[in-house]
Amino acid sequence: VAATYRQDRLPAPVTASQPITSDDSGEGDDLSRYLITSESDIPRPVPVVSIGGATISTAGNITTIGGQAKSGKTALFSAWLAGAVTTTPGAVDTLGATVVPAAPGQTVLHIDTEQSRYDHKRTLMTIVQRAGLTSHPSCLKSYNVRGLDPEDQRKVVEQALGTVDLIAGVHSIWIDGPGDMVSDVNDAEESSALIRWMESMAVTYNCPLFAILHHNAGQESEKGRGHLGSGLERKSESVVSVV
Repeated sequence: VAATYRQDRLPAPVTASQPITSDDSGEGDDLSRYLITSESDIPRPVPVVSIGGATISTAGNITTIGGQAKSGKTALFSAWLAGAVTTTPGAVDTLGATVVPAAPGQTVLHIDTEQSRYDHKRTLMTIVQRAGLTSHPSCLKSYNVRGLDPEDQRKVVEQALGTVDLIAGVHSIWIDGPGDMVSDVNDAEESSALIRWMESMAVTYNCPLFAILHHNAGQESEKGRGHLGSGLERKSESVVSVV
């Protein structure tokens, strides 16, 4: 699997869905939660995935893994996912990446929108074997939502996240096939809403979210499909193209 890593994306501005107000007294000032100064106490993010010392994924951000069909996207994300669930870090072939594994009690959430249940299970067997485990790890919660409506697919994600250990939290979220979470990847409004939802999941649960997306048809294309692909590339902390 050959992959190129692009980190030249600047995040698009976030717009508030409700008016932001403040009162004259300064108490209950809603703006204060959004204010950042040069003296704000904001710790440097710890990379969950890095390559050669370069940060690829940190908590609260999206990482997009894209490529043509059969290009090796699943192989790459499976290798990284194995690194996330292993109990023997350093002994797993993560295809050149350094992956910080889940801490005890943390949840690694995996959502598959595309594969059959049988192929989904085979992928999980590969991940477990690659991670050096003899049985399915308790930290890995993997759901097959193929065939559900986009809205119902999101509900499964939200319900699954609602069951996690609140103290240990979520290590990472992996969505294989976010294109199936919209009715039309070329619908700008629907695609933007999905991206905002994905970003909110990453921020709310303070974890990285990995989106595995097809590129546009064409051997030379390295652009994600439709408005969804373009939007994800703009909002992602890193864009990984598998070629």
